Amino acid sequence: MPDKVDAIIIGGGHNGLVCAAYLARQGLKPLVLERRSVVGGAAVTQEIAPGFRASTFSYLMSLLHPRIQADLDLKRHGLQIMPCSDMLAPLDDGNYIVFCDSVERTQASFARFNEADARIYPEFDRFLNENARLFRRLLWETPFDPTGRDWRTFKQAAGFLYRNWRIGGKVFRVLDMLSMSAYDLGRAGVLRLHRNVRRAENARIGLRHHASHHGRKCRCRWLGLRQGRNGLNHSITGGGRAGAGG
Repeated sequence: MPDKVDAIIIGGGHNGLVCAAYLARQGLKPLVLERRSVVGGAAVTQEIAPGFRASTFSYLMSLLHPRIQADLDLKRHGLQIMPCSDMLAPLDDGNYIVFCDSVERTQASFARFNEADARIYPEFDRFLNENARLFRRLLWETPFDPTGRDWRTFKQAAGFLYRNWRIGGKVFRVLDMLSMSAYDLGRAGVLRLHRNVRRAENARIGLRHHASHHGRKCRCRWLGLRQGRNGLNHSITGGGRAGAGG
């Protein structure tokens, strides 16, 4: 442990690693403290049975923004991103629904349970995409304290409103989709999907709002990593050390 550090980061998850990497690139000396023997937090790949390794929690890469990838030069440090098109969502009764980049193929999967769900899915898809665009716009906004009464907070709030005034009341839709389950959204009238589909869509909503395109050339909405989640953590660590000259 160094004698002097400029910042202490509690938790060596991928967010903590990114934070430490940016601080190191600015010439500071961050110290990351992690309880476990591996870093990455929820984004780790571990042996689940002799000879078999899998990502034990986070199973897709979504919100690693291209700006972060470029800033830390993650590709040069080993990050290899792969498209992941079809997603299987298991249901309670042993059945499943397959989600795909092709709306038509997803509709066909829905139609196995309910024709009405299949017909409404394109509308639902547009609804999610529109909210994903709003979410992407807000990703790089620094939150301000809504209870603050000082001049600095006022300027921050005024700047936020000026940059995003076109969003208006749509921001509440984003808040609902980040805080409510698919079932609750359905009861509120936002969605009109069948019971089984809503259960599968619990994961789908989180993915679609977090796995946004970010201007990628790849049409695929979901992405995986060739080296597993550990490859992500190693590339972030390498990018931070390289930026710090270490």
